[in-house]
Amino acid sequence: MGDLSTAVRVAIFLVGFTLFVWLLISVIRRAKRGGPGVRAAGAMLMLFGWGHMRDPRNDTVAEAQEGRVRRGAESGDPPN
Repeated sequence: MGDLSTAVRVAIFLVGFTLFVWLLISVIRRAKRGGPGVRAAGAMLMLFGWGHMRDPRNDTVAEAQEGRVRRGAESGDPPN
Protein backbone atom coordinates (compact mmCIF):
# COMPACT_ATOMS: atom_id res chain seq x y z
CA MET A 1 0.00 0.00 0.00
CA GLY A 2 2.84 2.41 0.82
CA ASP A 3 4.58 1.82 -2.50
CA LEU A 4 1.43 2.58 -4.46
CA SER A 5 0.78 5.85 -2.64
CA THR A 6 4.41 6.89 -3.14
CA ALA A 7 4.16 6.08 -6.86
CA VAL A 8 0.94 8.11 -7.13
CA ARG A 9 2.53 11.05 -5.32
CA VAL A 10 5.56 10.93 -7.62
CA ALA A 11 3.31 10.74 -10.68
CA ILE A 12 1.22 13.70 -9.48
CA PHE A 13 4.38 15.70 -8.78
CA LEU A 14 5.79 14.94 -12.25
CA VAL A 15 2.54 15.93 -13.95
CA GLY A 16 2.38 19.14 -11.93
CA PHE A 17 6.02 19.98 -12.62
CA THR A 18 5.52 19.32 -16.35
CA LEU A 19 2.47 21.61 -16.39
CA PHE A 20 4.42 24.31 -14.55
CA VAL A 21 7.31 24.16 -17.06
CA TRP A 22 4.81 24.21 -19.95
CA LEU A 23 3.16 27.29 -18.40
CA LEU A 24 6.49 29.09 -18.12
CA ILE A 25 7.36 28.31 -21.74
CA SER A 26 3.92 29.51 -22.82
CA VAL A 27 4.35 32.79 -20.91
CA ILE A 28 7.75 33.40 -22.50
CA ARG A 29 6.39 32.76 -26.01
CA ARG A 30 3.47 35.09 -25.40
CA ALA A 31 5.78 37.80 -24.03
CA LYS A 32 7.95 37.61 -27.13
CA ARG A 33 4.87 38.14 -29.33
CA GLY A 34 3.75 41.14 -27.29
CA GLY A 35 0.30 42.64 -27.37
CA PRO A 36 -2.05 44.48 -25.02
CA GLY A 37 -2.49 41.54 -22.65
CA VAL A 38 1.24 41.26 -22.09
CA ARG A 39 1.51 45.02 -21.54
CA ALA A 40 -1.30 44.87 -18.98
CA ALA A 41 0.41 42.00 -17.16
CA GLY A 42 3.68 43.96 -17.16
CA ALA A 43 1.89 47.02 -15.78
CA MET A 44 0.41 44.93 -12.96
CA LEU A 45 3.86 43.53 -12.13
CA MET A 46 5.31 47.05 -12.05
CA LEU A 47 2.53 48.20 -9.72
CA PHE A 48 3.59 45.60 -7.18
CA GLY A 49 7.29 46.29 -7.67
CA TRP A 50 8.08 43.19 -9.70
CA GLY A 51 9.51 43.16 -13.17
CA HIS A 52 12.16 45.24 -14.87
CA MET A 53 11.50 48.94 -15.19
CA ARG A 54 13.60 50.78 -17.75
CA ASP A 55 15.04 54.12 -16.69
CA PRO A 56 13.10 56.74 -18.67
CA ARG A 57 16.13 59.07 -18.70
CA ASN A 58 18.72 57.99 -21.19
CA ASP A 59 21.60 59.71 -19.40
CA THR A 60 24.10 56.88 -19.25
CA VAL A 61 26.43 58.58 -21.74
CA ALA A 62 26.03 61.97 -20.06
CA GLU A 63 26.72 60.47 -16.64
CA ALA A 64 29.84 58.74 -17.94
CA GLN A 65 31.11 61.97 -19.52
CA GLU A 66 30.33 63.91 -16.36
CA GLY A 67 32.44 61.51 -14.35
CA ARG A 68 35.28 61.92 -16.83
CA VAL A 69 35.03 65.73 -16.61
CA ARG A 70 35.18 65.61 -12.80
CA ARG A 71 38.23 63.38 -12.87
CA GLY A 72 40.01 65.54 -15.46
CA ALA A 73 39.21 68.82 -13.67
CA GLU A 74 42.14 68.54 -11.29
CA SER A 75 45.05 70.89 -11.90
CA GLY A 76 47.62 68.19 -11.35
CA ASP A 77 49.14 69.77 -8.24
CA PRO A 78 49.22 67.48 -5.24
CA PRO A 79 46.96 68.50 -2.34
CA ASN A 80 48.56 70.30 0.61
